[in-house]
Amino acid sequence: MSTEDTVPTACTICLDDKELPLPIQCGCGCRGASAYAHVACKAAYAAHQGPGWHKAWFACPTCEQDYTGAMQLGLAETLWERESDKPKQNDGRLRAQNLLAVAYLAAGRFDEAEAIWSEIMVSWHPNHSWFNHKDTLNVASNLGNLFNRTKQYKRAEKLLCICLERKQVLCGRRHRDTITTAGSLAQAMQGNGKYTRAVRLLYWVIEATKDTDDEASELYFSCPLAENLDMLGWHDEAEQVANDASDRANRMLGRDHPTSIDLQRMCDTLDQEDFFPTY
Repeated sequence: MSTEDTVPTACTICLDDKELPLPIQCGCGCRGASAYAHVACKAAYAAHQGPGWHKAWFACPTCEQDYTGAMQLGLAETLWERESDKPKQNDGRLRAQNLLAVAYLAAGRFDEAEAIWSEIMVSWHPNHSWFNHKDTLNVASNLGNLFNRTKQYKRAEKLLCICLERKQVLCGRRHRDTITTAGSLAQAMQGNGKYTRAVRLLYWVIEATKDTDDEASELYFSCPLAENLDMLGWHDEAEQVANDASDRANRMLGRDHPTSIDLQRMCDTLDQEDFFPTY
């Protein structure tokens, strides 16, 4: 049994470990006792930091990594309850609604996520001018991510190409949102069999994230980079990328983080390919 299995699961905020519902893992990069909290306690902390949507609703103040899993969804639902009665054109309401859809996407609730993003696009820009507004441009990028997750790669690539072009104009070429959209576009290209183009774009994405100190995104996009390298037959390079990123993800995010799990799965796949060579 590991050390993390034996640590107390008291809430890191209220220090209670018996009140129902019990504390849950935050899904961020924290370890041991610091990894557990009540959703309600995290929500109270976020609300205390300021009104409306802000970083405390989706990122851990201790390790600064985004929440995942049940904590991500619980906080997104709580924020939406607080913001949903505001006018539809309110910026805070839009961001809370978008955060909820992102959590639905991560949870595999694709229909609910798509319904939210479609509603935002229509209500904010019925004349299809969404590409001139940074927030709704982010919504469109998220919709492209959903198309990737549901294997609608042609729709994803078409939409994400537009998003990337506009984000370079509105946000700048090295802005974090631009870089993330470029990574999503590379995944759409991968789905469409454009492995060489995907590799080129992913190498740029990973290099660009270093300028933003966004190591979590760098690790996240290392997995599709390894996949594309493997598809091109560059197995040694794919294995090196996957193994290096997996080791760093385990140290930084923990072995139970979705990115760490994906990278370990990629490493296992590459190991099997080495064990069963084709001639």
